[in-house]
Amino acid sequence: MLLLVYAGFSFVLFPLWEVGRQDPLMETKLFCHPVYTAGALAITLAIMAIMGSLFLLPIFLQDVQGYGPLATGIILLPEALAAMVALPIAGFLTGRVGPGPLALTGTSLVIWGTLGLTRLGLDTPISFLTPNLILLGFGMGLGIMPVMTATLDVVPPELNNQATSILNMLRQVGSSFGIALMSTVAQTHQETHFVHLAEKFTYNYPMLLELLTQLSWTSIGPHDSSVVWALIAAQLQLQAFVYALDDAFVLAVIFGVLAALGVIVLCCFRKVGPGKTKQEEGTNGAHFNQAFTHF
Repeated sequence: MLLLVYAGFSFVLFPLWEVGRQDPLMETKLFCHPVYTAGALAITLAIMAIMGSLFLLPIFLQDVQGYGPLATGIILLPEALAAMVALPIAGFLTGRVGPGPLALTGTSLVIWGTLGLTRLGLDTPISFLTPNLILLGFGMGLGIMPVMTATLDVVPPELNNQATSILNMLRQVGSSFGIALMSTVAQTHQETHFVHLAEKFTYNYPMLLELLTQLSWTSIGPHDSSVVWALIAAQLQLQAFVYALDDAFVLAVIFGVLAALGVIVLCCFRKVGPGKTKQEEGTNGAHFNQAFTHF
């Protein structure tokens, strides 16, 4: 807890310490431009949604559905293939339609894909997962790089290295935060769902008949009833875990929606579009430098 408090104070004090430095470790004045700030937030939130989801899916496939590591990798492969296909498409279209529409389309696909993952169940088929994985991967490949392009368009050349480094750092931080937050939700909500399931459990509960069938109830005597109830409790825990994962994916949807809002803000403030010359783009850098003087 002490380390968490220390980290919170450091997070607030660090940018204050950097402001006004001759050679700052991180150029905090970059965030005085609304396009750069909106783009940085959009990238961070989108990565939180994507990486948090991709961290929990292997746990669902292995711990809930019983797939091995190799099978899990094969099941998740469509997400990587979709991202691989989307990246060159994004590069081709960015100069023609502009990064804004592509970024908004990409984040919308991420929201759509994570929304589908909020309906996972114990017997969810792979045919249900695959389309959502494709949407998630294609949205990531189509949206992330255009957002970075639009964000860096407003940065003057002398600050390009700083701006790019900050965005890459935010991607790493967003990945870690997304995994941590969604894992925490899954872990803390499991116990709550287990209590609710246990309260609703009766002798007419469908899961009871299914378990007794699987255990060949005729071969189990009355003295083995404690084993049966232990297995039922384990099954309830498994169902509660799936419900908790659904809650975590709801959080990913929220991250995606916030990322889409960041993209909308970016598009509203962005002035450099397709067909602009480098000289015209440079005027944005001049406006950016002017903004520094008012920071």
